[in-house]
Amino acid sequence: MWLTNLDMRKRHEELRLTKCYRPEDYPKYDNYDAINVKKVVDIPMDYNGIMGVPITYLKYHNELQFEIIGEANHGSDNEFDLFKPKINGKELFKRILIKRRKV
Repeated sequence: MWLTNLDMRKRHEELRLTKCYRPEDYPKYDNYDAINVKKVVDIPMDYNGIMGVPITYLKYHNELQFEIIGEANHGSDNEFDLFKPKINGKELFKRILIKRRKV
């Protein structure tokens, strides 16, 4: 995957969201107030809190639609690594933390 901050058309495409938020479908992390989203296509269209999404989200990121809050990783030592993602005591793979921007 190639990521850039160059201004190109793809960076302005809105991610089409089709899922609605249901607490039973989106578990919260044990150690952070955010929900876990397993796949980019499962990002809920009606949730305004912080969401942990797979790293593949980066190729769809539109800065007008979502703000990147940080990352949940397995212990890197940078300022953006906020916690190790765990649900019911089980560690998960790295997540990008995003939040919907206000329109």
